[in-house]
Amino acid sequence: MAAALLAHHLDPLRVDAAVRSAGTRTYAPPVDPHAVRAVCEWGIDLTTHQPRAIDRSIVTGDGADLIITMTRQHLRDVAARERTAWTRTFTLREVVRRASALDASLRWDEWVDALGHGRRAVDMLGDDLDDDIADPYGAGQSEVNRTARALHDLTHSLARLAPWPGNDPDTIG
Repeated sequence: MAAALLAHHLDPLRVDAAVRSAGTRTYAPPVDPHAVRAVCEWGIDLTTHQPRAIDRSIVTGDGADLIITMTRQHLRDVAARERTAWTRTFTLREVVRRASALDASLRWDEWVDALGHGRRAVDMLGDDLDDDIADPYGAGQSEVNRTARALHDLTHSLARLAPWPGNDPDTIG
């Protein structure tokens, strides 16, 4: 849901960015039908989404300038697969929080570098409700809707805070 929602928010801003999704589970379960229904209200169709499990090639290639996870555990899983990913991997809540303190006039690469300024790996140990968004898979429609609304709001914020590569600065606001 998060990837689809971020792409949804970037589209009207005319941001030329590829948003891709991969999970940290070793298998890729089918899309939760509750998630399909939850994002319908924003005109997003997840019916053809093909889940995939993250691997080292996705982290090192696939245009992964910025990797966004839902939980600190996911962040640690990504960093364990590829150590160089640490500096560009953040939970969604963390990246929005950090982005709100940055100067959006920075170039994309400078902005991504600045996101992690002062950040320490030890600070990401353990789970934290300020960073983690629990996976609502199989939890029922009301829980999935609640998560979808939180993801919608966070991805909307991120879309407007980041100096995305290839964007039109006049449309960001």
